[in-house]
Amino acid sequence: MYHSVRDGELYDKSLDPNGIFTVKPKMFKTQVEQLKYGNLYKLASLSDGLGLLGSNREVVAITFDDGYKDNLYFVAPLLVENGIPFTAFVTTDLSKNNKQDILQPLEIRELSKMPGVEIGSHGVTHRRLKELDDTELINELVTSKKYLEDIIGKEVTSMSYPHGSFDKRVQRAVGGAGYKIAANSYFSLNNISSNHYSFARTSIWSDDTIRTFPQKLCGGWDWYCWR
Repeated sequence: MYHSVRDGELYDKSLDPNGIFTVKPKMFKTQVEQLKYGNLYKLASLSDGLGLLGSNREVVAITFDDGYKDNLYFVAPLLVENGIPFTAFVTTDLSKNNKQDILQPLEIRELSKMPGVEIGSHGVTHRRLKELDDTELINELVTSKKYLEDIIGKEVTSMSYPHGSFDKRVQRAVGGAGYKIAANSYFSLNNISSNHYSFARTSIWSDDTIRTFPQKLCGGWDWYCWR
């Protein structure tokens, strides 16, 4: 689970005030090389990875939350060049309100047309879904889905929980809104018995090194979910 890849700070620091989710381009390139080295992993989009669970090979899916512009202008060209698919989860109100760091509608459409790129929802307002009443919850899920589908002209079937906030009520609403998979923010490995509306993801941080990244890939940081 990534967010932004760039040198320097975000213009709007509200989503990442401490810079922990902003990975440097040089380190991201190194991590891409580590992913491809030795052909150890099958690289797939989050949705395509569902069909590969239970195979005799470990599958890695790369995701980006929030919908930053660098997902289009830096991340996508690098990953497409290396044949690596990824999913970008967009917070739609940030796009509608022309946040300086965030993809605008035409940019979302452009990104969606690139090989191996999947667009998913990250809600409307980036609020914690577990804390919303039923009406607010349905609005977050349905409105964001329709907004993105109208832009890209394709069905949106995946979403990620803002702040990793969800419970069984939220999961039921996600399924009812037409999503097929939803990702959380808990470190863990997924397997064939994993709940499709509670897929674990390992967060990649700005201070990860060439040693911690492969550790995370192998599940060496999964203890962190208990925090």
